[in-house]
Amino acid sequence: MARLVLHWVETADRWRLALYERAAPVATSKPPVLCVHGFAQNHRTWQSGGWDRTLAEAGHPTYLLDLRGHGSSKQRLHSAQEPPRHAAPNLPRHAAPNSPTRTSQEPLEHTSLELPRHAFQEPPAHTGLWRIDDYLAQDLPAAVGWLRERHGGAKLILCGHSLGGVLSGLYADEHPEDVAVLAMLAAPLSPGRTSRRVRLACQSVQILAQWAERRGWRWSWLPLHLFFWGMDQLSFGVLPILGAGLPWLAKRDKAQIVSRLWHPQMTQPEAVRSLLRHADPEPMTVVLQMTQWMLTDQVLLGDPPQDQRPRIHRLDLPLLCAWGDEDRLAPPETQAAFVQTLSGPWQRTLALKKTNHMDITAGQPAQKVIEALLDLWNDWSATTLS
Repeated sequence: MARLVLHWVETADRWRLALYERAAPVATSKPPVLCVHGFAQNHRTWQSGGWDRTLAEAGHPTYLLDLRGHGSSKQRLHSAQEPPRHAAPNLPRHAAPNSPTRTSQEPLEHTSLELPRHAFQEPPAHTGLWRIDDYLAQDLPAAVGWLRERHGGAKLILCGHSLGGVLSGLYADEHPEDVAVLAMLAAPLSPGRTSRRVRLACQSVQILAQWAERRGWRWSWLPLHLFFWGMDQLSFGVLPILGAGLPWLAKRDKAQIVSRLWHPQMTQPEAVRSLLRHADPEPMTVVLQMTQWMLTDQVLLGDPPQDQRPRIHRLDLPLLCAWGDEDRLAPPETQAAFVQTLSGPWQRTLALKKTNHMDITAGQPAQKVIEALLDLWNDWSATTLS
């Protein structure tokens, strides 16, 4: 199996994005796969479930993207002449800051699941804040353009989880010439239908933000990484009895009164701990957009903001939509309602049992999703490209 290789891709607004490649073991004509993570996550979302290895073994070069401000993508160039003032943490020293596509041959998979010494990760310094719109208008075009050029112009398989699923769907609608097959996994397509406690948290964040603004206080970042660190400590550290009791709780607490993002029988504790402890902080610009989505039940992007969901509903390309029956961030009833609106001949669904939001990429259900995705590609290509 080829090593995991780190590439740098530069966006039009001068962000340096980390793109991790797992090459296929032999030369192949199969399309590359680009995996896009969700809110407060990074490329480890996919590594935990073996996405890069399984897809590469099937002949698909696989790329794991860190969106700006996440994972290793924490460096922005200030001008064409000026190098970045702050190096992103844990980046190879030999990757020159003024080279947008330099490659590191480090065996990164050996450290991808290690727990960091310090759980309190600092947000990117002096990078400027951004909006969800920038992921769609800047990050995805840069990554897709670089990837297609690297693979001779071939269309790609675009796979997104959670917020990354929404972004991937919108990108595929806007750029169908780039995408052969689309996979949307646990994408919050009806964000207002999430759990009541999440909507209450959104209301609280908006009230606090308005209160801070009235007093002239600057509130730039929401330290979500501390929230996830707390979940890690409660479940596996300070109260290990809670972690030990999660399998019992998962059977009886169907309403998820004790909030959780994973099913203990589906995702290994070390994978859960790694994802919780490597979660990223989010800028308030992004957080307030997400809270607005959930309070209005609309996917609001643009200036002025407009609901983008009709664009996703008109998708007409090979599409896999997968979700878990225990997911409260992308409730199964909303996913089922979404697929009813689709009319294309190559749309497939996968409803997974005993599966929560994190399990679909990081746990045992991931292999079922990968199998369904490969079946969709093989069936479509055999019919269309033969």
